[in-house]
Amino acid sequence: MAKHVTAGEKFRFGAQTYNELNGLIEKDRLSGLSMQAKGARGNNDFVLVKNISGTDIGRFGILGIAGIVFDPQTALPAFVSRTVFTGEMPTESHQTGRFLICAEPIKNGAIGRAWADGIVTTRLFVQDASHNYATVKPDDTTQLISADQGLCYILYKEAGTGQKWAVLRYGSTGNSLRWAFCSEDAGFGNTLDCFLDTDGTGTLVTVYFKLLNCSNIEDGHFTLTDGVPIPVMKRGGNWWCIIPIEGTQVVA
Repeated sequence: MAKHVTAGEKFRFGAQTYNELNGLIEKDRLSGLSMQAKGARGNNDFVLVKNISGTDIGRFGILGIAGIVFDPQTALPAFVSRTVFTGEMPTESHQTGRFLICAEPIKNGAIGRAWADGIVTTRLFVQDASHNYATVKPDDTTQLISADQGLCYILYKEAGTGQKWAVLRYGSTGNSLRWAFCSEDAGFGNTLDCFLDTDGTGTLVTVYFKLLNCSNIEDGHFTLTDGVPIPVMKRGGNWWCIIPIEGTQVVA
């Protein structure tokens, strides 16, 4: 059983605690689910899409979801029988997840099959080799683009940067639990710059901390120095440490 820590007591992660947290994070990342999620759909579900982008789309190409072909108000039997999406040129508005990866070439105006989730292969423009996620590249139907968060988790990509082949889990989120490593010793305030995923070389992000009975991170019970790993999750556009920092002082 893990040792309990009393309020105001300084501590670092013990080896067992670190390993248990690391196992939880790896399980979460490999499942492609957020901490709140409980299950996932089956592999590689095909949907139908009508290409209205104005250009022919190759196999593994990208289409943003514009709408549907059969309106339930005017063609309900067709709508409930099989939903057919309309696909347009990808834009920033599709980066929240409203896009498809084509499973076969689809000429402009034609209908073809596409992936809406599952394990998929596609072209990926790698901006940074440390990126673990992929999202839509606006105005580009030929490839996705790497990022530090997104709907697609990168299972494999060719080495280097630029256009690469990649295997993705479509349906992952960038809100999974991850490790961040302190880039400096804790000081004043409630934020600390940290390296995401890999100490010293990962993406540098600002991590926020919930402070209880203290005004500064350095006054809390958790010893945070350069290189110390902390579990973090992205909420509301910011990275947050999932462990509150508790102090002994009374904050007015």
